[in-house]
Amino acid sequence: MASAGKSVIQTLKRYLKKPWEITGPQSSPEYVSAVPKATEYRVTCPATAQAQAIIPNSNPDMVYAIKYFSRDQRRNRPPIRRTILKKRMLRR
Repeated sequence: MASAGKSVIQTLKRYLKKPWEITGPQSSPEYVSAVPKATEYRVTCPATAQAQAIIPNSNPDMVYAIKYFSRDQRRNRPPIRRTILKKRMLRR
């Protein structure tokens, strides 16, 4: 009885349509609704990591360190000496 009722409902759905499905772009059999279903929308949370991060590691003495500040001549020069002139030094 239940299966017969389901088949009747399915045949009625095939022939009876909503008013906006009778004409217009929705009436085409190739029409696909742009609104996603609740099960299709945002399947995974945006904060969920897709894959584990791979962190490279090695012994510190095996790493070739390229340091700019150790070769920078502007920083390697000795500090500039500044002298403050006093009045008695100017009277000579």
